[in-house]
This record gives sequence, structure tokens and C-alpha cells, in this order.
Amino acid sequence: MIKTLKEWGFPQAYQNIFPDFIPARIIRAHRQKYEVASPAGLFQADLAGKLMFLADDPSELPQVGDWVAIQPLDDTHAYIMERYERRAVLSRAKVGGFGSEQVLAAHVDLAIIVQSMDQNYNLNRLERYLVQIRACEIQPAILLTKSDLCTPEELAQKLQEVQQIAGEARVLQYSLFQEDLNPILDLLPAAQTAVVVGSSGVGKSSLVNRLLGQEIMETSAISHSNQKGRHTTSHRELVQLSNGAFLIDTPGTREFGLSQSGEALEMTFEEIAELADSCKFRGCSHQHEPGCAVQEALEDGRLEWRRWESYQKLQREQEHFAMDKVNRRKKDKALGKMYRAIQGESRKRKGRS
Repeated sequence: MIKTLKEWGFPQAYQNIFPDFIPARIIRAHRQKYEVASPAGLFQADLAGKLMFLADDPSELPQVGDWVAIQPLDDTHAYIMERYERRAVLSRAKVGGFGSEQVLAAHVDLAIIVQSMDQNYNLNRLERYLVQIRACEIQPAILLTKSDLCTPEELAQKLQEVQQIAGEARVLQYSLFQEDLNPILDLLPAAQTAVVVGSSGVGKSSLVNRLLGQEIMETSAISHSNQKGRHTTSHRELVQLSNGAFLIDTPGTREFGLSQSGEALEMTFEEIAELADSCKFRGCSHQHEPGCAVQEALEDGRLEWRRWESYQKLQREQEHFAMDKVNRRKKDKALGKMYRAIQGESRKRKGRS
């Protein structure tokens, strides 16, 4: 239950926007069924018809972390009447969505990228998370789990590799045998919200349980065949820690498609952006042009081929999503025009009859 709206991060600017309803925050969502916390208590909530039918896209529907205005029906049930304007939304390209986005969490201050240091360790995937999170204008942090499975030499090498691509993002390591959780808790001030993201089996839910001091998130044992955890979280959920901060656990993501553009790609690949500025020709494609600083750096080893290939792949994906988004809007506009024409013709027929 919310004791005060301020301690739950309710923005001051939202005061008195929906005076006829009670502010509440969505703590759990599953197929348009919600659990919300409010000063009046916890409620199982359904969407009011207006919200459900006026949404142009599923991403506009309330998600975990959203602030909403509710109307209680009784002591345990309520309707969600309005959704407050979002800030700091973590999203990704919807799988097969052709330019559509999936909102993972709203009102996020920090995104903790969890990557294990076993077979799941993947620098390309980490770069993908960093680009998308920065594009959403959310501060990233990196937590490397299962460090106990590495030799000291392997641990040192992987930490160095991650530090080189992390930029300003904090990098921490963690294992289930670690007793001191203060370095992680220091990332999470009271009333702020962090979302935990990462692939299946990297230990996200186990981490949340440790921080909570109790088994809230369901976890599974390590698979002996591949030494990977079986992720069992199937929905997103917001929980409050003892220090007053909030965590949103998310299901493991096989794909984390880019849905944003802007400067996030250049921020994550700063060395490539700096090299591109030194090319002889403006608009250099960095393929065959003379005086290309990128190609020169690749040849003499100052730029890793892995980094360059990862950058190119993410750049193409951003461009592809942007094109799909434009085409989808054109299609939606054409369908809307056709629908209005059909409605007009129907009214004419009724007028003649």
C-alpha cells in the first residue's frame, strides 16, 4: 500500500490532474489485468472502456510502473479510468511488429543490465542493451552475475572488456555467494525506480529476491546440461525494497530490438563516432573511400572488427525500424481514410432510404 505518493515517486506535476479519481501505480500487469497500489489500498483493476477502445496501439495501454487514476468499485476492485503522461519509458521493437514498440516499464530512473559470466556472456548483446536504454533516455548500469564460475584470469579479462564498452555506465559484479549487497543498493535511492533487464537464466529474479530478503520472484534450478538457469518469470512486476527504492523485474528477452534513434548509437560507440569525424570526405560510408579514418583504424588494429560489425548491425536495424514505422503510419492513415469513406457512404445510403 502507498503511505504517501511522494515516497512512491509520484511526480509533483501530476497533482490535481485527475481530481475525481485516486492516483495509483501499476505494480503488476498480465494480459490487461492489473494490480495497483494506491493510498486507498491494493486493488485488482480492469481498464475502463475508454482507455481500451481509444488506444491506437497496445503500447498506449497501461504498463508496470505507470501512474494511473482509478475509481474503486469496492475494497478490492477498481477501474483504471486514466493514465498519466509517461516519462522515462523503456521500450523495445515489438517482435514482428513492423515498426511497433513494446513498452517494458514506465517511469524508470535506472536500467540494470544483468549479464552472466558463463555461456551467456555476450558483448554484442550488451552493446544492444546499452544503445536502446540510452535511446530511451534512461541511465544504464551493468551487473555481471555468476562471477564465481570464472577463474580469476577470466574474471579480470571479462571485466576489462565490459569496462571498455560501458562508457559512463557503472559496472558491478555479483554472485549468489556474495553477502555484501550495498554496492548494488547504492545504485537505488529511495523513491526511484530501476528496471532489471537481461536474457533468460542470467539470475535477475534471484538478484531481486536477495535484495528483498525473501522469495518473491519464482526461480528455477540450474540446468545440469548447459549450466544455465531456467527463467520462470512470465510477467513484469514492481516491488519495493527496504531502502524505499523500487525494482521492476522483467521476463528474459531473447530479442531486444532497437526502436529508437538519436545519438545513443554514437554514445555507445564513441570511438567510431570520433573516427568518422576524421574521415577525408563528409558522408563517408566507411567502405572504400580514400582517407577513411574508420578503415585505417581497422587495418592498424586501433578499432576492433567485432565493434565495427556490431555498430553496423545496430545502425542497419535502427534504419530498418524507422522505415517500418513510416510505412506503418502511411498504412494506418490509408486505412483510416478508407474507413471514413465507408462511413460517409453508409450515411448517404441511410439518408436516401
